[in-house]
Amino acid sequence: MRLTYRLSEQDFLNCHLFFTSRSEATRKARKRNRLLMPGIYIVLGLATLFIGDPILSGLLIVAGVLWYFFFPGYEGKRIATRMQKHLQENLRSQFDQETNLDITKEMIIDKVNTLESRIPASEIKEIYKVPGYYYFLTKTGTAIIIPRNILEDESTLNGVIQEMCDDLKLPYREFAEWKWK
Repeated sequence: MRLTYRLSEQDFLNCHLFFTSRSEATRKARKRNRLLMPGIYIVLGLATLFIGDPILSGLLIVAGVLWYFFFPGYEGKRIATRMQKHLQENLRSQFDQETNLDITKEMIIDKVNTLESRIPASEIKEIYKVPGYYYFLTKTGTAIIIPRNILEDESTLNGVIQEMCDDLKLPYREFAEWKWK
């Protein structure tokens, strides 16, 4: 199967955000950030209540509750903004480059400008299907991004992916509801 497309900055950003959301370290850090500060505020609020300052106590407890509910949205936007700046600094030359991709069950040939990468199917670690994209993650940690909106017949690619997964026992994971939060 042969595909020709261009990847935008948004395509790269979505890919990086997806793999960031799958990282165990990121999940733990975000959970810790969500719980630690509200816990501190609530403990301080209870301590000031015992000291005898109910107004300050109430304010600290309210701040802790607000932090718990609103900080995850803020943190998600902050991570996305930082990731976007990183991509602009380091991958700007790869935006909007014409990509030719030949996919068979044995090999993926990726041509961008004058560069050509030949990736044996045995080097593919996992294949992900998320809203708008397919991601082929290699054993070296790089990802091949395929926007689903460029596919005229998605069933052809699904057939090649199914053959690849069956032959090589690759994990194929669908995240139909994934979105960056």
